Amino acid sequence: MSRLQRWDLINGVLTRRGHTSIIPGVVQHSAGILRRAELSAPGVVAAADGILYRAELNAAGINDGRLYRAELDTPVQATITSVPLSSFRQSGDTFEVALTRPATDTIVDLEGTTQVFADFNEGYYDGIYQPHIIGFTNGTLEMSPNTSSYASAVNAQTTGTVAETLIRLGRGGGTYTNGAYFGATLQGTAQGHIYNGLVVYYCTNAIVENCSFLAIPGASSAPPGETFPINNYLSNNTTIRNVLVDGQGASATGIGHNQANGILVQNSTFQNMGHGAGVSQYECTNITYENCTFQNNHSAGANFEKNNATSITMVGCTFHNNGHNMIVDTDGSSSIVKIYDPIWDGMNSGVPFKVCVHSTYAYPPVANPPANKQLPSDIHLYIGGVDVTATKLQVTTN
Repeated sequence: MSRLQRWDLINGVLTRRGHTSIIPGVVQHSAGILRRAELSAPGVVAAADGILYRAELNAAGINDGRLYRAELDTPVQATITSVPLSSFRQSGDTFEVALTRPATDTIVDLEGTTQVFADFNEGYYDGIYQPHIIGFTNGTLEMSPNTSSYASAVNAQTTGTVAETLIRLGRGGGTYTNGAYFGATLQGTAQGHIYNGLVVYYCTNAIVENCSFLAIPGASSAPPGETFPINNYLSNNTTIRNVLVDGQGASATGIGHNQANGILVQNSTFQNMGHGAGVSQYECTNITYENCTFQNNHSAGANFEKNNATSITMVGCTFHNNGHNMIVDTDGSSSIVKIYDPIWDGMNSGVPFKVCVHSTYAYPPVANPPANKQLPSDIHLYIGGVDVTATKLQVTTN
């Protein structure tokens, strides 16, 4: 039985099985997620992570163009060892105080609760940071509204990046933390200023999975207004999967991968970024996205800057209603960009897949920026295993 790595709905029609063949089949769907397939009895499916695991066209195994049965696989879940919050929280402890009690590296099980904290007074302007807290799972985290004491300072900032961050995982200072984990909901609240969500800071083999980041506020697609619901900073081999980052019109850019090496993002959705891109990569290496959706993002679905002479791979991703599908810019060496089996607006009516490579680029900005050194010839589009760069890819400069 071959696994169906990706299904796509176009006008209610299942149009791709894996990356090699087309099997039409009308399906019921909601918000682009396969909820049910009852096209002909027998066959009912329940939603899990939206990945179609098996499809049988009819009892005889004959392709008559109708989907008879489908099953969705269960979400991938890392094997972790977590410690219930209630096992170390003492009577009278605030959430912040309770997190000071573990003496060894601990992933905290929130036990299905919502935990509230106040202000950005820990670590380096962090809401929550303790050296031995390396993760959270099974619950919701949020800052109590209007408890930040940093509004005046942040709102007066005109250069640099905004440091204020809700949750920091990783000790930093040149010391890498192994095995950081985040599997909780992070909810943005009003603080009178913009801020970041989660920072994975000097980590190796960190995992962010099966969680949501909602309405983390930003103001621009460039610093200091560019903040990130997820900031993967100076980390190696970070995996992000089954994640929803919904800016709800308030966020800048969904993920900022900054000077990170070995990035794998799977089965995740980045949407409604009101000021920036769904995801952005800056000075990173070895970047892969698989089966991700980028929709309703202001500047681009995916933005790549100064990722010099590296590999950028996009597999089975959907791009809908973004400022650009992708932007690839550098003032260094050109990267090799390979895009496999994307879904994009207008693809069935002859609209090419467009990638923006600006004519000039420099960061930090300069008065007369040099020519962009990303080579359009290093960007390739493949559909069904066939290189269709010459006929279906268009590189633009704006």
